Amino acid sequence: MLCTADTTSLIQRQARPVNRQLLFPSWARISNRVGWAILSCLAATYLLQMFSHLRINGDSTVFLSLGESVAPGNGFLYHGAPTQFPPGYPLMVGALNAMHIGFSWSYIAVNLIFLGAGVAACYSLSTSDLGLPALVAAMIACLTLLSYLTVKHPTLAMSDIPFFGLSMLTLSAFLSFREATGRAAVYRFLLALLLLVAAILCEPPESR
Repeated sequence: MLCTADTTSLIQRQARPVNRQLLFPSWARISNRVGWAILSCLAATYLLQMFSHLRINGDSTVFLSLGESVAPGNGFLYHGAPTQFPPGYPLMVGALNAMHIGFSWSYIAVNLIFLGAGVAACYSLSTSDLGLPALVAAMIACLTLLSYLTVKHPTLAMSDIPFFGLSMLTLSAFLSFREATGRAAVYRFLLALLLLVAAILCEPPESR
């Protein structure tokens, strides 16, 4: 009798329904993993640009010259005369030159940092404020990284990428300010204002 009861219990345990989600992950979970894998591959591809040469055009020549003038404290001068270029990006270039790391990789690294910050802010806005699924937000981030201007500008010594990153961070900071109260609201508002001023100082010259 005891043997029969043990056999029946064993059969019941083996006959329990299998959780199919453990064996076969849901399509949404697989899609999220695929989206993040694509985004990670794109990020790694962008990081490889740090080993490429810095690309120069007319505006980048002015920006680099302004950075060289700012580093020793000579002001924002190009061929000894002031320009209408915004001072934000030359200040970054001048800071890198003053620290003796003003090389191609460091200029590109600065652009990549701001690009990553802008894409991360875009992802956060898509999920938290627009209510989009994580997969859709990841695809928007991927499409942003695949756009022609985004691919082109990280290796250029120009203010377009820093302006994009700071603008997205400013928007994210102002939206987060709505949900804060007390001191947290004041701190977030001040942070948003600082980011706004920094974005204005990095405005691309062609947009003026």
